[in-house]
Amino acid sequence: MWDKLLKKSWLTPLTTASFLLVGGTGVAMLFEAHHYVPGMKFMHEWMGPVFALAVLLHLLRNWQAFLCYFKKHLKAVIVSLIVVLVMGGALMALGASKKPPMRPPISGTAPAAEMPAPTSETH
Repeated sequence: MWDKLLKKSWLTPLTTASFLLVGGTGVAMLFEAHHYVPGMKFMHEWMGPVFALAVLLHLLRNWQAFLCYFKKHLKAVIVSLIVVLVMGGALMALGASKKPPMRPPISGTAPAAEMPAPTSETH
């Protein structure tokens, strides 16, 4: 079963395609495109786990090559991890400090506070 699951012939395209979808929709969402493209946010959120699974299977398939690379380039790997952790923490702190975006009310409706109270005369 593992041989079929870890075949490079379909694992590499799956990893690449899911990366392109998650990366592309992530960049588009950064620029608020998900407000104009129905389903983009939903697809991005559900393709994330597919991408994570594809990366995990890719890592398992190429474990020896990864170990060899990490041994040769240990300093670069450590610096990269530190940069990613610091930037990730900073971006999370920045995002947590922002207020949620204001959504305009649905056109044609008025907030409840501005609506006139119903009267018994209007029947």
